[in-house]
Amino acid sequence: QCYLCGQPEHTEESLSLCAAGISAFGDTQVANGKEEGKTKTLYIRQAEVAEVRKETENYGKAKGLLRQAAQINLELFKMRRARHG
Repeated sequence: QCYLCGQPEHTEESLSLCAAGISAFGDTQVANGKEEGKTKTLYIRQAEVAEVRKETENYGKAKGLLRQAAQINLELFKMRRARHG
């Protein structure tokens, strides 16, 4: 469960709402987002925002690595298939 907005699990879009849809407001961060027809305002400490942004970057890097690994597996499969006819 996200400790910023309380959602049980984030989709890529809702994670970006938490991470990037946040504007500075003094010592607190404010995020506005629509969920099921309601507008939610979240008040978030800057340290929490920085942590979410870092995790979002890590997620992007991991996603890229998984994509590369899938491509390598595909190439290995093609090579094995070509070798064994």
